[in-house]
Amino acid sequence: MGENKDRCTMLRMTSAEAVGRIERYTSPIGNNGTRDLVFIDALHDYESVKEDIGLWWPQVRTGGILALHDFNHQWPGVERAVAESFNLMHIGVASDSVAFILKQSEDQYRGNAHAAQAA
Repeated sequence: MGENKDRCTMLRMTSAEAVGRIERYTSPIGNNGTRDLVFIDALHDYESVKEDIGLWWPQVRTGGILALHDFNHQWPGVERAVAESFNLMHIGVASDSVAFILKQSEDQYRGNAHAAQAA
């Protein structure tokens, strides 16, 4: 993190715990839609990744980035959750299997639309 380490917070806990914790802050950082970057590197099963995306997407500001680690064939749960959550044409992939999406609007996130269609 280098010279910007004071501007970053690494949270080693579940996404639900982390989002709940930051939402309790009274400073502007606790408000939804204020984060420039959220980087998710957590459990790799489909359900966990879907939950992580659903919890963190509202936290990213318009113009911010949601990034996820291990977007590759070794982790099909990560690939499936990302593919169901977003149009893959809007997903960038960087080195070390990092997928990222620039948030242009809330509408980019498909939420549980695929799950509802499958039911």
